[in-house]
Amino acid sequence: MWYVDKAIGASLQIKNDELLANGFYLKAKVHYFGSDFSAAQFYQYKSLALAQKLGLRDLESKSYNLGGAIFFNLGKYDDAMKQYNNRLKISSSLKDTSSVIQAYFNIGLLYNTKGLHGKAVEMNYKALEIAEKRRDTINMMALYEGLGQSYYQMKDKTKATAFLNKAYQIALIKKEEYEQSGILIDLGNIYQQEGELHHQDGEQYQAIY
Repeated sequence: MWYVDKAIGASLQIKNDELLANGFYLKAKVHYFGSDFSAAQFYQYKSLALAQKLGLRDLESKSYNLGGAIFFNLGKYDDAMKQYNNRLKISSSLKDTSSVIQAYFNIGLLYNTKGLHGKAVEMNYKALEIAEKRRDTINMMALYEGLGQSYYQMKDKTKATAFLNKAYQIALIKKEEYEQSGILIDLGNIYQQEGELHHQDGEQYQAIY
């Protein structure tokens, strides 16, 4: 935080508004990861307002994404959806495919949280189409897992296990041990629900990336 505050102070001193906008964004992220969502929201808004004023579309897009994550953690899902849709709109206009994937993923996560699993599947397929064209295996892994979780909630064991196994294979190849644990728990839950013996250890996690 000290370095961020120094950067903000320097940007004010030299009257560099672009640097200031980025400083506000970084400070918002620090507060977000420290779970101080009120402070995070304050600096996210300052970053967003300044980015809009200066026409910094990439920073505006990132600020909307962070705003969505903050509202998500506050349980304000409709507000989070607005932020993520703004992120999607801007990143699409910029042809920023990585951010488009991220926006669809986060919207899908929101739909899953609200129990609208069919809509979550729709968003994940849109993101997956882009990720597969780019051969973006890390995002493919996350999206396969998201689809598996959605189909699990929709009680479609066949599709759920197929997508979770796809995600697990990528996690093995990439040596992503944390993700392996989460996926194995998801698979374990399915088999346990079906009364099948399945011994796996891991840690559940939820990611907004």
